[in-house]
Amino acid sequence: MTGPRHSAASLAWIASAALVSCTTTPLPIPPTIDPESIGAMATNGPSMVLTGRPGAIDPGGRTIRVTRVEQGWGVPADFVEAETAPDGSFEVEVPGTPADLFYFELLADEEDVFLIALAVQVDGTVLRADPGPDRDDDGSPDAIDCAPDDPSRGGRRCR
Repeated sequence: MTGPRHSAASLAWIASAALVSCTTTPLPIPPTIDPESIGAMATNGPSMVLTGRPGAIDPGGRTIRVTRVEQGWGVPADFVEAETAPDGSFEVEVPGTPADLFYFELLADEEDVFLIALAVQVDGTVLRADPGPDRDDDGSPDAIDCAPDDPSRGGRRCR
């Protein structure tokens, strides 16, 4: 028994129709931060101004949270939320001194994404810092994780 025969032209049309109706959804690109694009300057009071040049945070045009963690204590002390420009640049004043660590998160609707922990040198140079342990392995270091033993709450702002 033989099946229906199709011409090469009809097979090509069927293949092109299948390709046209098929669309792909690109995978989301994970956010990134470029620590070399970030600088810091101490103010007259006990605070730091952290600035990012264009491309410092990708994607830009989003809200970031910068949390100060006192070194030696390992607990969050203060945080500031700020909008980044569409090009990923930003300027944010955070309470603290070069003796503190600064944790950056990108805020999202459902889940916040930890980006990096930074240490500020006395001369204003910014260096990548060890963010510390993440006991529940949810991507949020314990120092800024509101539920460090609950992986279902990682990367979310606790109320």
